[in-house]
Amino acid sequence: MDRPCLRAGFREGWIALAYARACATEREFANIHNFMPPKRTGPEQVVDFFSSLDHPLKDAMVKIREIILSSDDTVTEQIKWKGPSFCYNGDDRVTFNIRVDHILLIFHRGAKVKDSTGRGRLIDDPTGVLKWITDDRATMQFESLEEVLENETKLRDVVRLWIAAAE
Repeated sequence: MDRPCLRAGFREGWIALAYARACATEREFANIHNFMPPKRTGPEQVVDFFSSLDHPLKDAMVKIREIILSSDDTVTEQIKWKGPSFCYNGDDRVTFNIRVDHILLIFHRGAKVKDSTGRGRLIDDPTGVLKWITDDRATMQFESLEEVLENETKLRDVVRLWIAAAE
């Protein structure tokens, strides 16, 4: 869309105000004027994510979120890789990978590869629910809210073990 007032360099005064009113969105105006609204907090991002989510397993995802957050008081949350991600000491540890017919939780040690050569698996999984991808990356899959409720204790235990070991 051609904006003559910008092409002419008018970024202040009444012309800028008129342009601001004509902008399609607040973000478009903010981007043009190199002004970004304050970044939302991680929990705000996740609340917004769930409020706009239209997925048949939304209730299961909300329950998983509740379980993970209740596993450890120091766990924080944000949106990363198009889904909720849960952090410990600022590093991502558990991330949602949302599929059409199931939810995949990715247990990892953050975005950057960390050397774990020769150490074996990061945790001993007494629950047997983890599917190991590598020695420091595993998944857990859910296909219904009922399955989440049946495995609530196991999920909470695995999250606690993972957080303790992934430092």
